[in-house]
Amino acid sequence: MTAAFLLLLITLYSAPPSSYSFSPHALQRGLQQRPFRSPANDPGSSRCHSECPPVRSPWRLYAQPKSLGKSGDWEIFIDENSKQKYYFNMKTGESMWTPPPGTNFDSKQQAPKADSPSFALPNLFSNDAKKKATTTTAASTTVTKQQATAASVDTVVEKPVYTDGASNIMSSLLGPPSSKIVPSPSPLSLEAGSVVLPHPEKLSWGGEDALYLPSTSSPCLTFGVFDGVSGAEKDASMVLYSRMLSTEFAKNVVNDIKTSDYDLKRLSDLLTEAAEVADAKATGATTALVGSISSDNRLRVLSLGDCSCLIIRDDKKYAQTRDISHFFDCPFQLGDISPDRPKDGTTLTVKLVPGDVIVSGSDGVFDNLSVQSICEIIKKGGTANGQAKEIADEARKVSLIETAETPYAVEAGKNKVEGYEDGLGGKIDDICCIVVKV
Repeated sequence: MTAAFLLLLITLYSAPPSSYSFSPHALQRGLQQRPFRSPANDPGSSRCHSECPPVRSPWRLYAQPKSLGKSGDWEIFIDENSKQKYYFNMKTGESMWTPPPGTNFDSKQQAPKADSPSFALPNLFSNDAKKKATTTTAASTTVTKQQATAASVDTVVEKPVYTDGASNIMSSLLGPPSSKIVPSPSPLSLEAGSVVLPHPEKLSWGGEDALYLPSTSSPCLTFGVFDGVSGAEKDASMVLYSRMLSTEFAKNVVNDIKTSDYDLKRLSDLLTEAAEVADAKATGATTALVGSISSDNRLRVLSLGDCSCLIIRDDKKYAQTRDISHFFDCPFQLGDISPDRPKDGTTLTVKLVPGDVIVSGSDGVFDNLSVQSICEIIKKGGTANGQAKEIADEARKVSLIETAETPYAVEAGKNKVEGYEDGLGGKIDDICCIVVKV
């Protein structure tokens, strides 16, 4: 790698975007929000931090972490924040806290070496040593057979897998990962429902949120949530970007005769193709979240901006996509003047089980309702359509209360947003929600 290339990378990543859990881009108590701006043009903007899986800081290129071990494409590293070991796929950019399925890391690889190790060589020819070796071999054989049996039945528990998009240098360079999809012997049954509530001041023309949800939903399902940026400049004679993107993405999915199973790379490609059309024919900008439940019973989600996908298991949060923003009030977004692209988005892969509920929505939902509030609504039961409507209605109700405790108000207060100095208040916005019951 040449010095010039290293200098270019350092320049590109010297001010990396941050993950943020709250949206900036709609009307805020009647005040127009700002459209996309480069962080370089807003030196006063603040960065924010959120809880996330292991991350290697992209701007510290000279401090490449030391690998503790390797198995296939996976290597072990120490997380900079928690100081715990994690597993990173050098090929796909995926990261996990637990050993990935199919890898073979031994205990020596999984533990950092001590500064001054001490050890004693055993007598390998003693009867005790031979007996111990025989016992260990038999136990390993038993475990291997048990693992093989479990793998043949689709009951193996997997941890959620994340990639960090443009906020991680490896994920950014590699893009959304591709994967081989092997149909499960136990396909899932899916029920899906959705609702869109325009901003009260935009009822006459339907608001700026859009979604894609096909009428058939089993055993595979692809969906999308597109949150139009209120503050972006628009040409009244053109179609809104969010609607055009939704329409074109739907066309790409319907016209794809090769497969209904999409990995993250394919989802990114389909969204990119749709964005290229919208760039030329639409006006405005939008954030985007697209997901697919494939025949291998896995949910794969690509998120660019601050729409969110929440997986609820046993009436509580199991996993959730991470937002990606340039700074507070400026999420990553697609638009004809935006440099952001689908490949910059964060991703989430979750192996689903019967009973899971997936709630996807625009920031109009997640800025006004806490995860706990959404879980409580889901816990009450009902149809997917009914629960989507109840979530949207509750979000709208809270958005109109100036003293409500909302996720957005808390962060807006920290960032000294006018009208939220006390950290209280709902955020009136377009609301878009999809619920999928497994």
